[in-house]
Amino acid sequence: MTRELPVVGLVEGVWLIGIIDEVRMSEQSGMKQPLLVDTKTRSRAAPPSEPQKRNARLQLMCYKFLWDNIVTSEFPSSSFFQYFGLRPQRSLSKDIRKHIVDSGIGKKVQSLNDLIKLYRSTCKSLPLAHTPLLIRSLLGEEEFSFDKSWMENRLRWHLQYWLGKRAADFVPEDECWKCQHCSFSAVCPKVKLLSQEEE
Repeated sequence: MTRELPVVGLVEGVWLIGIIDEVRMSEQSGMKQPLLVDTKTRSRAAPPSEPQKRNARLQLMCYKFLWDNIVTSEFPSSSFFQYFGLRPQRSLSKDIRKHIVDSGIGKKVQSLNDLIKLYRSTCKSLPLAHTPLLIRSLLGEEEFSFDKSWMENRLRWHLQYWLGKRAADFVPEDECWKCQHCSFSAVCPKVKLLSQEEE
């Protein structure tokens, strides 16, 4: 169906933006539904670890959550314009309007507000995303179910940090490999503790 599809939505008072790697049309019981696919690249020919899979599942579940909200809910355009500092009535440039017409999207789109109205009406015509989600790599594919409760709990936990409502935590033991890539490893008490244990 398409690749590199941006999704945006307001979740728990925070704007989330992502890019779905691929959307395929899947047919189940005679009904077509979009199947969301995330492609993971690997630096070595080994399957991803369970923590890497868990992070990929959370990302794809967030994309499904955003997709389904776009399809079923009224897009909060006023909040969107205000948060991103956009002027909805300002005319779009000639190049953008030409691109919209050439794409067959609409001839009457003159402003960002017109574009958002068209976006909302188009999204409402889409079906909900397929419940199984798919993570793909050169080493295989993994299909998994959407777990809204798990996703909301994980997302809430992460947002508490980003909103300043909790302190940062150290990575769990099974994710210490991340310390090799962290900009703060030189001053991290956990890294110092791990290196002392190795001695």
